[in-house]
Amino acid sequence: MAVHYRVYFQKSLLPADAQLEQAIQEIVPSFQFSEKHDFRKHSGYCVCVMNGTECGFEWEMACLAPEEAGIDGSAYSHYGTLSFRSSKHDEFCAQLFAAALARLAKGMIELPDGGKIEGSETSNWIKQRNSLFPAGKKTRARKKKRSPSEQLSDWFDELVGASVRLLVQSLPDDPYISIVFSTNKRIAGGYWSFDADDGRAFSTLALRRDVVGEQVRKLEEGRQELAQLLRKADIGSVSFDLVSLAARIAFSGGQMAFFARAETPLITESYWERQRCWSMMDSKMVTIKPDLDSGDLIFW
Repeated sequence: MAVHYRVYFQKSLLPADAQLEQAIQEIVPSFQFSEKHDFRKHSGYCVCVMNGTECGFEWEMACLAPEEAGIDGSAYSHYGTLSFRSSKHDEFCAQLFAAALARLAKGMIELPDGGKIEGSETSNWIKQRNSLFPAGKKTRARKKKRSPSEQLSDWFDELVGASVRLLVQSLPDDPYISIVFSTNKRIAGGYWSFDADDGRAFSTLALRRDVVGEQVRKLEEGRQELAQLLRKADIGSVSFDLVSLAARIAFSGGQMAFFARAETPLITESYWERQRCWSMMDSKMVTIKPDLDSGDLIFW
């Protein structure tokens, strides 16, 4: 279940990302936004780094309704919602951002339990929560070396509750597809299947590259049905099966899986058949995939 912090403010006082980053660095010197953000226009997952650990939150800004604009006797024009669910790092990241925004924009934080903190009071509030990352000199963030399975597990955790932003297909005769999630992660592969709650199902496990004839029509129908299922779906769970090397995704309306190889692979798999093995990538192009020779996950 997602946790939400809300910050009320005047839109004209919304700081630039550089100002917000500098304010947060007064508490956690290693804090950085992974990329530039225009929080007036940007919505979606905001990736941050603290002490080399990636974290973040979902950001969405909205205009206050007239009856809400005078909350606690103050005049605010907009509010920003910060949502997270995956870890304590994400929680502290959201708290840091909320505190900096409320202080700089002379706003107010509404806590998940309904409590409220004025912008002038946020410094003491956030310092009390600074137990995960002690203050110190600003240094270049060092990333902890993580195994592919640990990194993939973190990515899977982030996907819970996310939505599908885009489904991209290859050529009409190629089963390869790529799914882009709202967390800016993507999974792609040529061996996949889905089973819908309404009984619809499709699989490419028995298909080879460059399908022909009736197979092309069935492949297109399968991709269209999958796109319809994913368009309004929320991700429920994602898991990796070490035995079959499959990535399994449960979503509202059904489930699907990406596989490492065909149902009955050839004795000697071609280059293209091995390329159809699934892989997952983040916004920084870090890629993880199963290694068919070792039977384990690798960075690729």
